[in-house]
Amino acid sequence: MRYEISQERLISFEGFLEKCQAGDLIVYHEGESCAGSHRVAARAASAAGKVILVQRRLGPFRFQYIAIVR
Repeated sequence: MRYEISQERLISFEGFLEKCQAGDLIVYHEGESCAGSHRVAARAASAAGKVILVQRRLGPFRFQYIAIVR
């Protein structure tokens, strides 16, 4: 499944991650650079081996930041 939480400020990344299955995609930010309320939690989940972080180019200076659940 693909989930879009980049606009959700009331959802915690960690709590949302617990409900996901391996292979699910979580779009946690969209913009010129990686920022937003979920950035730190996504990096921590990556460091813990729970997700793989990737980015997808949408256009000039515009990216989607995606966590792939392991």
